[in-house]
Amino acid sequence: MNVYITSTFKKPHNSTKQGVYSNWYSYTIVGLKEPCTVVNPIIELSTFIPNACYAYIPDFNRYYFITNIESETRDIWRYSMAVDALATYKNDIINSSQYCSRSSAGNAYLNDALITHLENQVELKTLRENIDIGLSGSTFVLEVAGTDGVILYAVDYVTLNFLITTLFDASFYGSQPSTDGTTGASIVDDTVKTYFNPFQYILSCRYYPCTLSGSTATMKFGWWDSGIQATVLLPPHIGGNSNTFSTNFTLPQPTDNNGFYAYDDNWLSYNLFVPGCGDVNIPAQYSGKFVSIILEADYWTGQCNAEITVDGVGGAVARLSGQLGADIRLSNLSSDMSNIGSTLLFAGGSGNLAREVLSNPQANIGSSIMAGVFSALDGIIPGSPVKNALQPNLSVTSAAGNANWLNANRACVLTTHYYSPWNAQSVHSKFNYPDNTYHSLVDLTGYTICESPYIEINGTSEERNIIVSFMKGGFYIE
Repeated sequence: MNVYITSTFKKPHNSTKQGVYSNWYSYTIVGLKEPCTVVNPIIELSTFIPNACYAYIPDFNRYYFITNIESETRDIWRYSMAVDALATYKNDIINSSQYCSRSSAGNAYLNDALITHLENQVELKTLRENIDIGLSGSTFVLEVAGTDGVILYAVDYVTLNFLITTLFDASFYGSQPSTDGTTGASIVDDTVKTYFNPFQYILSCRYYPCTLSGSTATMKFGWWDSGIQATVLLPPHIGGNSNTFSTNFTLPQPTDNNGFYAYDDNWLSYNLFVPGCGDVNIPAQYSGKFVSIILEADYWTGQCNAEITVDGVGGAVARLSGQLGADIRLSNLSSDMSNIGSTLLFAGGSGNLAREVLSNPQANIGSSIMAGVFSALDGIIPGSPVKNALQPNLSVTSAAGNANWLNANRACVLTTHYYSPWNAQSVHSKFNYPDNTYHSLVDLTGYTICESPYIEINGTSEERNIIVSFMKGGFYIE
């Protein structure tokens, strides 16, 4: 019985590579140590081969690793061997079909647990883009109590500035022309403005970084019609309450030659900022997909809700809530006259005139009545300091200031972070890619891992167990 031995053939134990034994030296086996097994035989030769590493025994039809060499006598050498089951049964292995978790035919976009993600922090790349959601313009919404109940009036900065000028500038006469050619009465007298303060009818003022739709009407403060045109926002009970903004975009899908970015949260992350609602993370598994954002703003409360959906995914992937409208403090004025002896105003004829003017200022505003009121006040407490004390002033930031610091971000902002691993190619060249697919192994090369492999061989159960162990733990198809 002969054995073919080589001192130069090298291979890993978890490889199916077979050597060309016909090119090796052939030696005659002079003895077998009993008991002898085909899995771990111990053969005796009359030749010492100091670097012997690998062998093939034709009678056993098996390849072997030479694990030890011992001197039996001066002329007899004993060689211990272990079967190379992967090489011996290579054809049986590669002609089988298995479910593979790693293979050369794997998916480059699946998470690869063999790569340490901390290695690539220095390779962070950032892509930042603004996504138009339809928010444009600036709107101030005044919640005003008037003869028609509580109304929401939407005005732009120019109109709001004009309204404040009309209400507070005593040197201003006239008002903004209305659409029908008439003008509303202007509250220009200091005294009347003290008793009839239109700001007392403004329940709230809120700024929105967008334009709100609705019909137009003149703004009414209590019983006073200012004549200033504004957009009327409908109340909830008649179908009003909110405006909706929306947009669509595609998540960017950065890739490299090894596909480390797409679908893997270890390498790729998306952060989406929605105005008024804040930030939300979108999983990397949606990379390259079509995304929709619907933002609904409730203009009665200033609150907003956003829903993010992904094409092909049932339901919303995220829901956000927040505040799109920013409350604005125009002023906090008072008409309390008790501290300056207001009861004196109601004495005598002058007091009757004052009561008549203050009970219905809209009907009695006029230069002659104003002059009479001033004369009455000057007669009781002479001097302009009284009028100056009665004239209210803005106590907070002006409208112009509000327009500046409330220039909120009107676009959704998508920030994409992705990492580029420095050792990607070396890992994949050695261990291939994640797979999770059923394959015929004859079509694969390189490192492969099989889940729950099944193999049939014309060999021992011990050899079959060796093969299954390697296939489950990872082996090289060569």
